[in-house]
Amino acid sequence: MCNLTNHPCIGKCTDFNEEQCSTCLIKQDAPHQNVELQTEKVWPLGTNHTDSEGAPWKRDDQNNWWFWQENFGWTRYVGPVNKAFLDSRFEVVASQ
Repeated sequence: MCNLTNHPCIGKCTDFNEEQCSTCLIKQDAPHQNVELQTEKVWPLGTNHTDSEGAPWKRDDQNNWWFWQENFGWTRYVGPVNKAFLDSRFEVVASQ
């Protein structure tokens, strides 16, 4: 069963198999949508966003962005936080 009722890849993407594919997390027309991830993946504590590659990201209360590095933990992102950056990050919400 698909966890994204308005999945942009339904009927289009050959990788779509009732799950998220590498294309489906890239929302061209609807930025800042929540993505409900139904997966067995264990996220690092504090994860509240992800990207199209499934990497853990978090945004803190001061709008600083952090990415997870397996051997180092949370590392602050120092690049530009522009529209392209924000459009490629998706809020992680708990499945019900």
